[in-house]
Parts: sequence; structure tokens; C-alpha cells
Amino acid sequence: MTVQKWRGSGQRFRSLLADGTDIVIEGFPRSANSWTVRVLRYWQRPRVVQIAHHQHSEAQVLAGVARALPVVVLLRDPGDAVESLHELDGTDLDWGLRRWTSFYRAVEGVVDGVVIATFPQATKDFGSVVERVNARFGTDFAFGPTDEALFARITSRMYDTGYPHTARRQRSADPTLALDPDQLAEARSLYRRLADRAEGTAT
Repeated sequence: MTVQKWRGSGQRFRSLLADGTDIVIEGFPRSANSWTVRVLRYWQRPRVVQIAHHQHSEAQVLAGVARALPVVVLLRDPGDAVESLHELDGTDLDWGLRRWTSFYRAVEGVVDGVVIATFPQATKDFGSVVERVNARFGTDFAFGPTDEALFARITSRMYDTGYPHTARRQRSADPTLALDPDQLAEARSLYRRLADRAEGTAT
């Protein structure tokens, strides 16, 4: 499996799919990856769930589908995701948009084998996403409300790490203005097709 390495990842734990994996949660960086992994683990306590996550690689999605594992793919508007990553670590905008498109083109090819979670669903109603996972894959993952108490508990140590904090984005002009408009339009068309496959809350 090819592992996508991202600048600025530091020493944060990364988890590859293995024989004991219970579920795969993957998405482009800055798409609520850390939030969803932490919330799912919190809801399962004291049960320990093995989650493959944070590779930001389509290879991990494809491997999970091939093994018929529960796979959640996190989906954020490409302009927002690429901009947030650029703000975090200076990733080149054009390169980021190409990677976003490549990742989600691969996802589109196996979309029937995954559960798509849009950014609003992942951050505001993740319980409904877990409920869809259980219905789709016959699993029994516990879930609860995505309320202020959960938000405070999970994000208290995330603003400087994995949670897409909006304050970062307010510190500079909109970098997406520098993106190729045709490539961005193509990426957003792909986004809309995948978002249409996400049930439940607003996309």
C-alpha cells in the first residue's frame, strides 16, 4: 500500500489497515479526520476499536473496500479543504487540488462500498453517519448526539492539531482565488456527485 506523506504531520499517530481493523475512516486532510476518529473511539468506550485512518490515501480506502470492511470517506468542499491545508502547512494550492481530485476520483469508483460523510455531517451530526455505517455493514458501533458537551470534550486539545478551526482561515485572504477555475469547477462537480450519495443531514 502506498502511504501518502504530508508535510506538517509531525509525530501524530497514523494507522494502517491490518488484519484486526474494525473500520476505515479516511479523507483528504482538513476534512475532520481527527475529530471523527476521536469521537468514534470515545463513543465505543470501554470497547477498543481498531480504526485505520489518517493515511489520506485512496489506497487505504480501496483496501478496505476489497476486504468488505466498513469504510467511511470524509468529504469536504475541495476549495475549503485545500485552503485549510494551505493555511496549516503551506501546501501548494494547485498540488493540493490535484491530490484532492485524484483521491476522490478513486473513491467514486468504489462509492457503493463506502459510506460518504460530508463535512457538515461529520462535524455536526456524526451519530447519523455511524448509524448509516451500522445499517450498511451490519455493525453495532455505539453513537450519541454531536452536541456542545461532546464538542468541548473532544476538541479541547485539537485546535492546534487536527480540528479544522475556522479562526485559522480568517487570518489571510482567500487562497482559493489562486486556484485554476476550471480545475476547481471539475473538483466541485465531483464533490457534488459524491455528496449526493451522502444521506441524512444537509450537505
